[in-house]
Amino acid sequence: MKRWGLICLLLLALQGNALAANAVALEEMAISEQALETQTGQRFELPLSQLLGDSRPRHLSGVNASLDLSLPLPALKQTSEVTLVLNGTASEVLNEHSQLLISLNDRVIEQYPLNVAGETFSHQVKLPVRLLKPGYNSIKLRAIQHYSEQCEYPLAPQLWSQINVADSGFIIDASQKPVPVLLSELNHLFDRASWRQQESVTVFSAERTSAPLLASLGLVAQGVAHRYDFVPVTLLHQTLPADVATLQREMGSSQVAVIIGQKKELSGLVDFSEYPGNGGPGILVQQLPGDENQYLLALFAEDDKALKDVAYAFAIPSVPWPERHWASIGKLTLPDRAQLEQRFSIPTQTSGAFPLRALGYQSRTLTGVDADSIKLNIWNNTWQGRMQVRVHMAYASGMARQSSLNILTNGVLNGSIPMSDPRGGAYENYAVTIPAGVMRPGWNQLEFQPVMVPQSNGGECQPFFTGNLATTIYADTTVQKFGGDELHKKDLSMLTGQGYLFTHLPLGKDVAFYLGQSDSATLSAAMTLTAKLSQIYKRPLLNAYFGLAREKLNPEVVQHYWIGALNELPEDVKAAVNRDLPDSVELKVPLIQSASIRVHEGAEWLNTLMEKTGLRKTPPTNLTEATIEFENGLNDTVYAISTQLDDSPDHIVFTATDADHLQAGMNTLVDYSHWGQLQGLVAFWQPDDDKLTSIGLADAPFSAFGLRGGLGLWVSQYPWRALVLLLIFLGGVIWLTRRLLLQYRRRHNQY
Repeated sequence: MKRWGLICLLLLALQGNALAANAVALEEMAISEQALETQTGQRFELPLSQLLGDSRPRHLSGVNASLDLSLPLPALKQTSEVTLVLNGTASEVLNEHSQLLISLNDRVIEQYPLNVAGETFSHQVKLPVRLLKPGYNSIKLRAIQHYSEQCEYPLAPQLWSQINVADSGFIIDASQKPVPVLLSELNHLFDRASWRQQESVTVFSAERTSAPLLASLGLVAQGVAHRYDFVPVTLLHQTLPADVATLQREMGSSQVAVIIGQKKELSGLVDFSEYPGNGGPGILVQQLPGDENQYLLALFAEDDKALKDVAYAFAIPSVPWPERHWASIGKLTLPDRAQLEQRFSIPTQTSGAFPLRALGYQSRTLTGVDADSIKLNIWNNTWQGRMQVRVHMAYASGMARQSSLNILTNGVLNGSIPMSDPRGGAYENYAVTIPAGVMRPGWNQLEFQPVMVPQSNGGECQPFFTGNLATTIYADTTVQKFGGDELHKKDLSMLTGQGYLFTHLPLGKDVAFYLGQSDSATLSAAMTLTAKLSQIYKRPLLNAYFGLAREKLNPEVVQHYWIGALNELPEDVKAAVNRDLPDSVELKVPLIQSASIRVHEGAEWLNTLMEKTGLRKTPPTNLTEATIEFENGLNDTVYAISTQLDDSPDHIVFTATDADHLQAGMNTLVDYSHWGQLQGLVAFWQPDDDKLTSIGLADAPFSAFGLRGGLGLWVSQYPWRALVLLLIFLGGVIWLTRRLLLQYRRRHNQY
């Protein structure tokens, strides 16, 4: 018996060491460019922190808490084994009835006790491969937690467990799936269900700088970006190689390469044997010879003008491509501006209304005691302007009378909507005013915070039901802007918000991309930026201008993007940027921003009318800034600068000392963490560095000098003076009236 006891202890120790080794290994989980080779293909490690967007541990509270995960599986990968490694900590008071349930696509596949010795736990869960599907798979971790069998309070603070997402994740063994190469499966080549944090696509074209070819490259970038959806993607431009072997070598780790050009230029690189001789412009996809992991997508035509139509077809989302590896593009008719569908747009003026779906929000139902809040970013371009939220919502029956929906702005409570009817109810146009003192110029966070309390039925130790706690916030909830003076200058943070805010004309007609040169590095940077912006805008920018230096700015264009090394940009752009890289770097640092503010007391319609008619002008913002020059500037630094040029708005310049640094910097910028940090008038960073530095108006204090021109405000501050003046005014009116009546009587009595 002692021998068996020693053997059991040894086995338990070995198992504990193995679990600890897994935990240590997963602390540094990352998807590398080269996956580990295994007997079944390749091994990929996918940490939960990558799936959830941060390394913050997830806390599961209450008797019934859950954590939802989404496991991506690329359509071109055949999984042979998937292991979920979970490391966490559980409360020491949990009893034997507490357990952790793990489900895959709504089927429970494993369960573990939570009352573990030492409180920490580590589990390895084999996911049934037969239940996995291409795309996104739902993984739910559900913690059922109890501390007592009698009179248990379901919301007790000691009911908790924690999942450490930094050292938990998936270990995936997979191989390439042999699938037919069809145009109908283009989304599989550009698969958003990716295991990488950032994808890369190589684009090959000729060295010509014709306007149609440059426009086609911009359209290709959009087509790639829309298929990857929200996954950051970098595009690498290369000139057409001489043979397929060179093409494969220059593709690097890209799963798919896009090759675009005239048909005669691609004849040695693309197999046109099955394409009809009179097919005209077309698109073709094929697997590269000798490599089952790489594909080639070809866009071709007889000339660059016809090639642009093929690029248009590729850039338009949801085109029903045929189930074969080639397609001939016939006539392409794009709608004119009058035919384009009416869309919602956030007003940039100081007044106007817009629904929440103009922010990209969709109607959403919130459930449970600890329901998440809905947080939306709203741009405010006014000082002393206020807003009003008119909420459309519905809530379920069976909730306690203390239930409510709180409306907050920047963490400040503005109003609370009661959900007190036990029978449930709905509201339409429930108005909550956001006062001017809560709003700040620039981005503001609007939050809908549900507080849903279950009915306890009274009495001690009475159970209550939490399944009916639900409320829906509809997408046609409206935000109304009222008055105020427009003071805040637009900055780089405009790039990171919802795209519905920034394009006014249809399909990006008010957007232009200007390239310093047509070399591959500058083209790569411009295409990567175009791809990112089209993902942010959530629609194609088919009408955007994409070309080299301009002769005269199009008056319809309000967003100008300049991409290029500083010495390749036009002189007026360099003068506006005011930099002399790399010899020196000159930065203007804001010290204080101030303005004269008129005090409003209502009558916003009158103020707006006076602004539009020119009877009153908005006081300009006065910005005081210091200028500092750094000698022998940072040679490997990339800059994003918001500037003014020719009195036209919204000029954004992306520049560096040379095009190679600009390309590497753009590849770094479009990742999740860097793009979200963009703000201010100047932002700069170094390629492959986690830090991004910004300088802007948000760093300078704001000081307002009020103009006390409001009569109501003066009366409220000086009531006795106002009373004396009122009596004098009334006395003057009486005297003037008596004088006029006396003159009238004398004039009519002389006859």
